Amino acid sequence: GNGGPANVVTVGVTNSGAIITHGQESNGILAQSIGGGGGNGGNSGGLVSLGGNGASTTNGGIVEVTNTAAGSIDTDGKQSAGIFAQSVGGGGGNGGTSGGLFSAGGSGGAGGNGARVTVTNAGDIETGKDGAGSAGIFAQSVGGGGGNGGFAVTLSGSGSFEGAGGSASVSIGGSGATGGIGKHAEVNNYGNITTYGKQAAGILAQSIGGGGGNGGFSVAGTFTTGALGASVAVGGSGGTGQTAGSVTVTSTGNIETHGDQSVGILAQSVGGGGGNGGFAGAGAITLQGASAAVGLGGKGAGGGNADIVHVTSTGNIATSGDQAIGILAQSVGGGGGNGGSTVSLALGMDAGIGVALGGSGGAAGNGLGVTVISTGNISTGADFSSGDVRGTGAAGILAQSVGGGGGNGGFAGTLGGGQSIAVGVALGGEGA
Repeated sequence: GNGGPANVVTVGVTNSGAIITHGQESNGILAQSIGGGGGNGGNSGGLVSLGGNGASTTNGGIVEVTNTAAGSIDTDGKQSAGIFAQSVGGGGGNGGTSGGLFSAGGSGGAGGNGARVTVTNAGDIETGKDGAGSAGIFAQSVGGGGGNGGFAVTLSGSGSFEGAGGSASVSIGGSGATGGIGKHAEVNNYGNITTYGKQAAGILAQSIGGGGGNGGFSVAGTFTTGALGASVAVGGSGGTGQTAGSVTVTSTGNIETHGDQSVGILAQSVGGGGGNGGFAGAGAITLQGASAAVGLGGKGAGGGNADIVHVTSTGNIATSGDQAIGILAQSVGGGGGNGGSTVSLALGMDAGIGVALGGSGGAAGNGLGVTVISTGNISTGADFSSGDVRGTGAAGILAQSVGGGGGNGGFAGTLGGGQSIAVGVALGGEGA
């Protein structure tokens, strides 16, 4: 079911009191809307076998959190954020597997979309005195991952087609599904934030597109004493990675972090990665006549685009750990999926012909514009409580727009053997 209806605030929290927690995974405020996951397709077997398709899933709802100036939040334990706000689309179901003389795996179901997440804080937040992973404010919109395609396996023996004096088999891997869209994530901070543990950002705001599902692998095998043995295997195509939404952070309060990898402000828009194409393997052996085997690797899918990231900070920021950057703002395109590899083997008494075509890689997604406006003081590398000076890789401001990497083409290998005719053709897949 849906995490919430469209264009309606599904989860809304307003706090004006004091919140104190002490245990692990004990957030001050936890506000989540999560779409239900799609069911998996059923498996199948028989002479003609088709795996069931995975179900598409549902979206997360809008999440809004407000902590007023009268509200204070103090957490001690590991993974205990001051404010944790998240909208997550459900993951798509996986396609069912299949096996038979002719078999095709089921397709995956599409991932659901995340929705807008907005956090407004005017109170003081302090986290993680005794633990890591406790951000001051964590705001995230995440698209659900697409379901994987089901695999298909076909094996046939002599006499499957007795009238034809031979045997044949065909298998097709199921296609992976498209991921869900990440939506806008926004943080407006007017209070002071202090974190102590490792990997505990003062403010973390992210929009992440859902990754595409992988294509199912495919295997077809034939053994016959007749005149002809043939097998065809086709790997499933990967699903497309989806786009991420824009990210906006505005902070006027002071931010102080004390742990390694604890960034003052971390704002990211990240496109989903494309799914990989499925492997294909085909083999045919004929003791009296000719054999033919064809393998086609599945295509890798494209990665999703990221969106714009905008950070405005007028307060002071101080960090004291390794890789504890003052402000880190990134827009990162999703990587393209790799093409599926393929192998074919054809051995016949008279002739053997093998063909293998590797799948092509998927195109990468784009990073978009990143803007950082900072007028406060930024200091990295000094531990104010102990006087220890450290902070390797702790830039004051790091702003990046990064395109995703294109997918690699799939490997192809073949072998054809026969007394009269022996042919093998293999073409590796094209990179994107």
